Amino acid sequence: MIFPDHPSPKRLQDHDNQVLATLFLTDLKSIYGTEKEMLDILGLFLRKEFSKDFGKTISFYASISNKHVENLETIFLLVDNPIKSIHGHILSAVSQEAKDISEDNDSSPAIIDLKIYKLLSHFNHYKIACYSQLVAVSDKMGLTDVNGLLRENLHSEQKMSEKIQTSESLLTF
Repeated sequence: MIFPDHPSPKRLQDHDNQVLATLFLTDLKSIYGTEKEMLDILGLFLRKEFSKDFGKTISFYASISNKHVENLETIFLLVDNPIKSIHGHILSAVSQEAKDISEDNDSSPAIIDLKIYKLLSHFNHYKIACYSQLVAVSDKMGLTDVNGLLRENLHSEQKMSEKIQTSESLLTF
């Protein structure tokens, strides 16, 4: 229950299809962990040297990721589950790559920009796939309030993909 006097609109534990509910909750925890990790990584990148325009892209992505985290925390409340994240193998590998980039003091700023661009693209495509899956599952489960928030995150992630592609053209060597 969200508040003592306001029960959840649809508890996952009470859903007819528990396999689908378990898949949804696992994917929700996974994308939440990804978004939280993304914020940490973007913080590391904001301390690196890069072109001014690319720096704006990174700052913008951080603001989008913050909004995604807020939406995901709301979803946890709506489905009456504790806020929790899980980390998979893909996230661990990408996070390690981000840490390596943030500690790279030997490469030129242009090469750092290129490495960051590649990593942001990987994260972005992964997140689009995760949100697409969650939208499909929440739609199948009839979680309309949840579905709207997930579609909002998916849409902003797709817009971010366009911005990242535009930023690639700003990289100078």
